[in-house]
Amino acid sequence: MNNDAKMAQSMEYAAQSNNRIKYTSSAFRNIIPYVVSYMRLVGKDATLTYNDGIWLTSMGTTGFGLSMIFTTYIEKVLGFRKTILFGSLIQSGSTLLSYYTIQSSYYSFVITEGFLNGAGGSIPYVVTVSCAMKWVPNRKATATGFVLCTHALSATIFTYVSSIYINPDNYQENEVINGEAYFNQKDLLARVPKCFLMLGFVFLVSQLISICMISNPKEETTTIVIQNDAANVDDTEGSGKENKSFQDNDVAIQLQNEANDIQTQNIQDENKKEMMDKSPIGTASEKESEPEEDYFTPFQMVKTKQFYSLWLLTFILSMQYTTIVAVYKIYGMTFISDDNFLTILGSVCAVGNAVAKMSWGLICDKLLFKDSTILLCLSVSLLYLLLNVSSMVGRYFYFIIALLTYVVPGGIYVVMPYIISKSYGLKYYASNCGTVYSSLVISGLLNPFILKGMQNFFGWNWTFFFFEAISFIGLILTVMFQKPRKPERRGSTLSVTEHKSEP
Repeated sequence: MNNDAKMAQSMEYAAQSNNRIKYTSSAFRNIIPYVVSYMRLVGKDATLTYNDGIWLTSMGTTGFGLSMIFTTYIEKVLGFRKTILFGSLIQSGSTLLSYYTIQSSYYSFVITEGFLNGAGGSIPYVVTVSCAMKWVPNRKATATGFVLCTHALSATIFTYVSSIYINPDNYQENEVINGEAYFNQKDLLARVPKCFLMLGFVFLVSQLISICMISNPKEETTTIVIQNDAANVDDTEGSGKENKSFQDNDVAIQLQNEANDIQTQNIQDENKKEMMDKSPIGTASEKESEPEEDYFTPFQMVKTKQFYSLWLLTFILSMQYTTIVAVYKIYGMTFISDDNFLTILGSVCAVGNAVAKMSWGLICDKLLFKDSTILLCLSVSLLYLLLNVSSMVGRYFYFIIALLTYVVPGGIYVVMPYIISKSYGLKYYASNCGTVYSSLVISGLLNPFILKGMQNFFGWNWTFFFFEAISFIGLILTVMFQKPRKPERRGSTLSVTEHKSEP
């Protein structure tokens, strides 16, 4: 199999592995109403409301960001494939375990299907993205977008499958309590726990197949060996054969001249190298070009101010993304009484998310980080503004705006890996990405309080206005961003300077 075929196959299976690990971030949000209704019916938590569904999203985000920090070290211990297997077993196992925890309490269910699922999913996530970047080093954003778009494609399938499995008869919410409508059909709710058994086994089998097929590119080095043909020439000339042809003599002379030229060039190169070694300028220049300088360790990265800009930018946009993923169906249910319509919206959002991830990869490779992120921040701000008026215009307008609001903020997960790899290198990419994505831990913990507090005290309109306004903070951070220069070592001292070129 040639390298192009291997590259295509490995990226395909990296994408397929990522399909399953990112299921929780998309498809499961569609069945939050079923989970909340189930918990209320079985009596484990009769005070649970749809707003509590944000905890599932947020704890998944928290586990995702926290686990990613340690991925590089896990990969060093276990190796490439075993690391993916380790994370996949945690992710699939947590889905299977949710069959039991959902029958126990909501918050134990949040730990398994939220935190553990996110923590297990982040390990293969960052490894597969890194694998894709290694196969296509000159198109890193496109490679990232290709891998990430597939998790949305899987959500397209599993969003619809889970809803059809749980609610095949398209039952409507028929029990209204404190202004919220819940499902109370016993046959529907009895299928909720079993859904996690089905999904868990499907995830596990598909992940195992993907792990067997994925691979990193081999590090190939091409060594050019120049053989000195002078000895052969001498042997030929000294053979003493009377019948040697003029053609052979010409070839021998040509080879002798080429050998002498090569030797002369080598002597010049050696002299030049010796002079450069003795020169302080030459020594500094050589050190700057060494491969080991072409990366930041996580410890070096946190010493740069650019790290904090990326950290805060990820914090803001991840909150906007997590919010719409968590509430698009819950908010839609406040003025749309058609569960199938909202399920179709979820599936279309998943398809749109796939297209958007790939599109953001192409956009980022074309426009680079700064212009892409400015476009991202402005688009998210406008969409949250339009989301405010969507309920007054009608269901189809809401369908379009909710779709766009769902798919656009997810561009941060394409743009951010791109700028992290470009700014800080690939050697410690997983840990550097995890360090930046530690902002997901904070946003995951804070977002439930912010969202529930804003919604309870100010209503949906002011809640969406808040998430619209914080886009401008991200816009300012993006405009001010300058890519850091690679670390320069002077003796044992590390200094980091800014690189003024466009990131």
